[in-house]
Amino acid sequence: RDSTASGNVVHGFSVTGGTRPAFLVIEGGMVVGNTTGVLSSAANGSVRLSNTTVSRNATGLQSSGGGAILSFGNNRVSGNNLADGAPTSTISPM
Repeated sequence: RDSTASGNVVHGFSVTGGTRPAFLVIEGGMVVGNTTGVLSSAANGSVRLSNTTVSRNATGLQSSGGGAILSFGNNRVSGNNLADGAPTSTISPM
């Protein structure tokens, strides 16, 4: 909650699932100036984003290998240099 990832050479926030699930929630985050802003890789990796800004990274959001990036629909992902990327799905708020 209310965390910033900035100026990282590789990923701002990253989760990689393996034999056990890996789960990350980013609420009120700022993800700015990284190579990849948010990465979810492998089938057991999952990131949930709420009220988070992802901007000025080379790539904003990236999923690979079946990793999931789920958005509550209230995020700002724009102004990334190569690609903004998109969540793999959206979660409806209650």
